[in-house]
Amino acid sequence: MIKTVFVRGGQVDVREGLAPDDQAASTVWIHAVTPSKEELESLRHAYGLDVTHPIEGIREDADIIHIPARLLTVAEGARPVLRRVRFLLGERIVATLDEGPGSAAFDKALQRLQHKPSLGENPRALFRLILQALNESGEQLIDKISAGLTHDSAAITALSGTLQRHGKEVGVADLTDLIMRLNAKEELVSQCLERQLFLARAARRLEGAIDDEREPVLARLASELISDIEGVQQHAAHEHNRVYYLQEALNASLNVKQNQIVKIFTILSAIFMPPTLIASIYGMNWVHMPELGWNGGFLYSILFMFVSAVLPLVYIKRRGWLR
Repeated sequence: MIKTVFVRGGQVDVREGLAPDDQAASTVWIHAVTPSKEELESLRHAYGLDVTHPIEGIREDADIIHIPARLLTVAEGARPVLRRVRFLLGERIVATLDEGPGSAAFDKALQRLQHKPSLGENPRALFRLILQALNESGEQLIDKISAGLTHDSAAITALSGTLQRHGKEVGVADLTDLIMRLNAKEELVSQCLERQLFLARAARRLEGAIDDEREPVLARLASELISDIEGVQQHAAHEHNRVYYLQEALNASLNVKQNQIVKIFTILSAIFMPPTLIASIYGMNWVHMPELGWNGGFLYSILFMFVSAVLPLVYIKRRGWLR
């Protein structure tokens, strides 16, 4: 699907499909979502845009600058996916070729352009508007991730404080959902970081295409855009560190729980070891064992085993090993 936007004389004209080039327009924005081979060929014939060959880095063909980038697809219940997008910046044309399902940021940029057509007075200004909308969408996604991490942090703190739920010890199975959520957020934040790197590279290329003397205001806005993109990138890096620390905190809580279980079994072994030794001694079939002939020998042996079990328990409690 192709949408063509013409900006001329303070007016914005949006047309579905590939419209013929309007010479009166100061700026033409061609937005293509999952374009077919036929649509790409029509772009080449109508505007001279050869986009049939993939690119890895920034490339210049005649008066057209090809800038590759990545956008993020975050579908409900699915893994986030980085998809390819190509920006083309020319003397009169800005083209955005999105290989994915499209981004709401492009619609947001179009709405701003329709509200204030002067934002698209030239391709460089329009390209700055598009990058700004994409950066704001990334910032909103990072804010959403940050709110989710705050909730996960509170859950981990609660588990670390009690390590119990409904009177039962919390096990690994109880934390599976939390572990999976943190792993998913780590992957998502990593892809947000990669996305911001591509946006920063595109913004720097835009800054290099602006003449500071002829367009001082646009040059200042481009510089501010780079700072905004880097700010969102730093925010994403901070959230990535938060995910890492939360994962470490969760692992520490599980280790504490496992150590408590091992400690309980160790204490029980220490308590029952003396009675077991006593029972083993009197269970031997020796001919001359005087205690076997005592009338109260059984009660004495039970009392002896009880005392031998209580003494280690008292010692362990005094040492504070039961805490």
